Amino acid sequence: MGTMKRKHSKEFKAKVALEAIKNERKKTTSSKEELDVNDLYKEIGKLKIENEFLKKSTNNC
Repeated sequence: MGTMKRKHSKEFKAKVALEAIKNERKKTTSSKEELDVNDLYKEIGKLKIENEFLKKSTNNC
């Protein structure tokens, strides 16, 4: 049995294209937000270490 080729309307193709673009935007936004969160956690870690160091150095004076 041969495979029948489907014919889609221009409107349907446009809807599919718009949904694909929306999904790409969501993925880009999500990955950017994820990177921002990771950067914030890194910064928090650095500040905690700095804070501990400064506490120890001021106690020794």
